[in-house]
Amino acid sequence: MADLFPSERGPGLLLGDGVEIPDDVVLGGNVVIHSGVRIGAGAVIQDGAIIGKPLALGAHSTAAREAPGPASIGPGTKVCAGAVVVVSACKLTLLSMRMLAEATPGAIVPIG
Repeated sequence: MADLFPSERGPGLLLGDGVEIPDDVVLGGNVVIHSGVRIGAGAVIQDGAIIGKPLALGAHSTAAREAPGPASIGPGTKVCAGAVVVVSACKLTLLSMRMLAEATPGAIVPIG
């Protein structure tokens, strides 16, 4: 498991190494942001969201095992409460990711 560290920026906020959050980002409580994630200006991340969770593949999975690039949450993106944004090698457009995250509280949304 990746190392996560508490932050004084928000209640229950856990951050991975090197995560920088712009001053105008709104964070809910108990948010987890893993290493390698970039957060854009004006983003809103609601309570209990997990951003940049590494994808865990089982031994028999046929999914691509290539390492994903750095994950980013674009400027102004809203991530709903309880959403799990997974880092994977698949590609989604920012618009698709934004629509999924805004429309589905608790959604699991791959980024990368």
